[in-house]
Amino acid sequence: MTSSLFLLIQVTDALEQAGLNCHLFGGWAEEARELRAPGPHSDIDLLFEAANFSSLERVLVRALPEAQPIAAKRFHHKRAFTFKGCLVELLLATPDAERPCQTLFWGDTPYRWSAPLARPLVFAGHGFSVATAENLAGYRAARLRLAPERWRDPASIVPA
Repeated sequence: MTSSLFLLIQVTDALEQAGLNCHLFGGWAEEARELRAPGPHSDIDLLFEAANFSSLERVLVRALPEAQPIAAKRFHHKRAFTFKGCLVELLLATPDAERPCQTLFWGDTPYRWSAPLARPLVFAGHGFSVATAENLAGYRAARLRLAPERWRDPASIVPA
């Protein structure tokens, strides 16, 4: 199923109301920042700004009762779930008081984000926090250096 603007708003509003600091990322963020043309989206990508995933895991069922976690996408740096048939992926961006946020891919491969991580933006008449254009481009350029072969390695999955 493709993600729709309606599902995007449902997910981001519910996570925000639950007190989670999420920023629009990936294709939706690129569209919002006019870095790509409008078109269909296969998922919803979010940057989750937090020290770890414990707050997400604590409130997800209350915030989005229809959310179904995906065990095969439970990595040190990522969590994923489906919501009404739509894939939602959250990439952990850990804040650091002295430096910009970082994501520790696989628990051992650091990636530093540029500051600021995201900025507010009105997109399709709705307010979102959206990753900056610099962070979107930087991540896209670095993706292949972040050991993508580990996505399929069962040893990379973090047990629940």
